[in-house]
Amino acid sequence: MLLSLMASAWSATVPQEIPRPGQIESPLPGGIDAVVRFFFNVPQAVQIGGLLLGAVVFVAAVVLFWQNREAVGKWLGTWKREVYVAAAGLAVGAVVIIVASGFWGWHYVEHDNAFCTGCHVMRPAYVRFTESEHDELECHRCHQQPISASLRQLYLWVADRPQEIGPHAPVPNSVCVTCHIRENPRHDWQAIESMQGHKVHLESDSSALADIQCVTCHGRELHRFVPTSATCGQSGCHSPQQTHIVLGTMASSQTSFHCLTCHRFTAPVADSIEVPGISAAQLAMLPTLRDCADCHAMREIIDSVMPVGEPHGGECGWCHNPHTQTQVSDAIQTCTKSGCHTDIQDLTPFHRGLHLGVSPDCTQCHKPHSWKVNGTECRSCHTNLSVRDPADRRSGWEGKGIAG
Repeated sequence: MLLSLMASAWSATVPQEIPRPGQIESPLPGGIDAVVRFFFNVPQAVQIGGLLLGAVVFVAAVVLFWQNREAVGKWLGTWKREVYVAAAGLAVGAVVIIVASGFWGWHYVEHDNAFCTGCHVMRPAYVRFTESEHDELECHRCHQQPISASLRQLYLWVADRPQEIGPHAPVPNSVCVTCHIRENPRHDWQAIESMQGHKVHLESDSSALADIQCVTCHGRELHRFVPTSATCGQSGCHSPQQTHIVLGTMASSQTSFHCLTCHRFTAPVADSIEVPGISAAQLAMLPTLRDCADCHAMREIIDSVMPVGEPHGGECGWCHNPHTQTQVSDAIQTCTKSGCHTDIQDLTPFHRGLHLGVSPDCTQCHKPHSWKVNGTECRSCHTNLSVRDPADRRSGWEGKGIAG
């Protein structure tokens, strides 16, 4: 045990290095690693028998010493003073070595990744870890647990000798928060609470998101922290029926987008823009004109319908929903169904009093994206309209009126 602790202390003083994918050298110095490997490679029955034998020998030695304590005391009384001093010095030195080795051994176990990578089963996981964004962190920076749990885990690894890493407790949000939520963030990854997507998911009152963890989306694969498409549909959040694209040619089998391709998950929290029927949280993550223009197939289309004088100050995602609309023209339904223009009678005095025969299709008068009304379109309905000299404005118009 003392040799093991001393080996741990020696290893703790060596700078950490990322091991090569094909080989991870033992952190134990000299030939100690050969002894340790031999012990762990002997049959399990021999290991258990050796431990039991060692325990029996230790107990027997204590009992024998206690039974002969008087004789031992008399024998010690025959020592010379120089022998006492030498024995005391050896005892103090042994205590110092044991304490220092214990501290350094604890440091090695808790802060040196070589402790985890010393096991061959951990090699694939650690190599994957070195390829992630967290490659400079210590293993125990994220994987934290009480000493009792660590001892139990150590026993299970020695006793069961698993050939692969089994399911274990996920990293709790409290661990992620220590790095990713800072009062004065210097990087984006330190300010996730100010991103609309994270705020919606972590502060939602939805039952589906009640117990959501960071690793629910960012730990789908071992030590891979980039969220995959599957993460949006798990936990009963967004089903494939809701996320499948059905709009025009985008619905082809060749289309395979990650949700974040269109939805701005990292957009700043929106609290000033208000659109009826759409919450501020949803609004911030809806696709913008720039998001749509990033797709080469959409650039030519967008150039031909680029909004000019658009009075809404809106974005593409406010009206167009590729998950529910099969045609581009379906977006016009959002004018009255989204909670924006629920009753055209209340829009302006000009809209008030429109005949019931007028189509509720806003595009009958308004051109999409610009929404300006072409005056010539009025005559398609008002065919029997005439006016006199403009000077008659002083007494009011005396036209023939409007014939339905």
